[in-house]
Amino acid sequence: MSPADLQTQSNTGRRSERAVPERLRQRVALISLLNGGSIVVFGVVSLVLGALFLDLAGVLVGLAAAVCGGIELRGRTMSLTHHARSGAWLTGSQLGAMLVILTYCGKNLLWPPAWSFSHLSPDAQALLQANPNVDWELLNEMMPELVRLIYLAGILASLIYQGGLFFYYSWAARKLERRPPSVGTEHRKF
Repeated sequence: MSPADLQTQSNTGRRSERAVPERLRQRVALISLLNGGSIVVFGVVSLVLGALFLDLAGVLVGLAAAVCGGIELRGRTMSLTHHARSGAWLTGSQLGAMLVILTYCGKNLLWPPAWSFSHLSPDAQALLQANPNVDWELLNEMMPELVRLIYLAGILASLIYQGGLFFYYSWAARKLERRPPSVGTEHRKF
């Protein structure tokens, strides 16, 4: 190989090394935008519905979820500007969201909400009972167990999803921290 070929190969290697963290940073930015944005929307909707139905738990969960989503969006912005603490904001948002979900689901498992078809309006009851193929009495008896399974599924989903994002953001932050600074620019942590 000629010296020119070696120089070209060396320059190409440096360019691809710089491209890896930027692609990773852009991927983290996209994921945190979609996830944080949807958590904010869910939180605001829960907050409004909780306020409309005078449900203090719904208001608190909505507020906490909106804050966690906002923290994730703030971490995204910090990541795009190479701020040293962005990784902490992104991982912290996942721990916060997981805590909110686990607390809410755990509370409802320990102190289940009273639920039965009798809580529905007479029109809604008549509409549901119009189906002759369903044993509504049996379904009404099974409802507490079904609700329990839904809360257990929420806990499991949060452990997998928020836990997975926590580890992904941690991994990405470590990977981006290890990159050497580019010439003429200040290197900051993810």
